[in-house]
Amino acid sequence: MDKNVLFGVMTVSLPNRHSPLSSKEGYVPSTTWRHFHQAGLRHEVKVIFFHPEDVNFFQNRVHAWSCSSSDGKSGWVRKWHRMPDVVYENVLLRALRQTGALTVKREFQKKGIPVFNPALFQKNRIADILKRNKQVSRHIPKTIQVRTVKDVLSFLEQVKCVYLKPVRGTGGKGILELQLQQDSVRVRAQRFIKDKGFDRTFSRQKLAAFLRYLLQKGRYIAQEKVELLTRDGRKIDFRFQLNRNETGKWQLVGIRPKLGPVGSIVSNLHSGGIEGDWEEISEWAFKEGYPFPGKQELTKAAIATAEEFTRYRRNLGLVGLDIGVDVNGRYYVLDVNPRPGRNVLTSGMIRDSVYAITGFAKYLALKYK
Repeated sequence: MDKNVLFGVMTVSLPNRHSPLSSKEGYVPSTTWRHFHQAGLRHEVKVIFFHPEDVNFFQNRVHAWSCSSSDGKSGWVRKWHRMPDVVYENVLLRALRQTGALTVKREFQKKGIPVFNPALFQKNRIADILKRNKQVSRHIPKTIQVRTVKDVLSFLEQVKCVYLKPVRGTGGKGILELQLQQDSVRVRAQRFIKDKGFDRTFSRQKLAAFLRYLLQKGRYIAQEKVELLTRDGRKIDFRFQLNRNETGKWQLVGIRPKLGPVGSIVSNLHSGGIEGDWEEISEWAFKEGYPFPGKQELTKAAIATAEEFTRYRRNLGLVGLDIGVDVNGRYYVLDVNPRPGRNVLTSGMIRDSVYAITGFAKYLALKYK
């Protein structure tokens, strides 16, 4: 094994050093972390797991979990290690400050230790970046930055149905569909105030007041509605899990169709959405007579999108792209997830993603040595 490469995974998912489990023999973490250990063996990298609080920058060491067995089903202990050569930041964005992870990350960077899995940008910046790439821009729904109520109303008159998206939103929360009707506008959401659904019809005047209220609370982008493929009342999009590997290149780990809740305006899994199978959905679309792009074509667009973001975040190592296909066979990048959840993926995709993450860690460690 190449003992010169020590790969640190910063996470709060394993017991901290004050937990009784940290001193108890026989502790074994969940499958994902065992995958990391096994991937390290295959890549000839030593993998350790630690909380932000476990790093001692004065003594240049870290108190971390590591494993000595070949299968990861035994041999887990917590002990002191030297500083890692590369760090995978695996702390939820909302917990970065409260756990001290943000400060620890910056200290690692000061020492020249590469940290990857960075946050990306808000939705307005993402839209601007993708618009500039000729290869990718044609696969982005028509989008405007919302600064005033008039921006929304004018755009709605132009395209007839608009999706209003908070620039900080995740999981479909806060997304509103505005459907222009003869003398009114119907406004719907799957997850709005207190994560509850929303369905109201406004006069033009009342809509303006409602929009003013929204824009006082936060910033939005507006996108033209894409008529996504829909099956049994469920809108469909496709999660493309992309990872950079041991060569630093982007690769497809897997494609996971997502079918939103019945009648929902979005295809997120929250509140009753389900996962699907790529081959089965492709076959269904063909039988129904829908023009449907091939896997190779969609993957090429997905990788081009990931590569564009690498220009702005050079240590970006993984991304989940949500790509929608409309009833005419056109496809669009609907969302970009720099820290995609594993709950969407199959067990095989999780294993392959972890293997790629570990390979990319080795690539970064050797590159920065």
